[in-house]
Amino acid sequence: MLVLASLSACNTQEVGFASLEEAKGTARENAMYNAQTYRQSNILYSGWDIIGRGDSTQSNGCPQGDGWATLEFVSPSKAQRIKVKCSTVSGNTGCLEDADFKTKPFASDDGSCQNTNKVPYPLPKIAR
Repeated sequence: MLVLASLSACNTQEVGFASLEEAKGTARENAMYNAQTYRQSNILYSGWDIIGRGDSTQSNGCPQGDGWATLEFVSPSKAQRIKVKCSTVSGNTGCLEDADFKTKPFASDDGSCQNTNKVPYPLPKIAR
């Protein structure tokens, strides 16, 4: 009964391994694209490396996840790391530094499966 409630909360059916892997790949590519775009437009992070990650809430019962991935910018000297939250579904939302992200209303979405009205499934590919 609990499984049915959680699936209906996400507004999607459970998917198989291949579909989940495809969704994870799309989320990771989208987050990395957003991070690269953010780094390119922000002079503070020019020349910094990016440690990419996907959406940790994606699962067979929630292939769309929460819509966010935490990535890190690493300084050229490797002495400094900055956490950024990047959208896995929207190029227009892009990325925000973690501290800024926490001040936004959508920060409460992080870590919880989101309804497909908020985070669509299948995930759109925004990477170009």
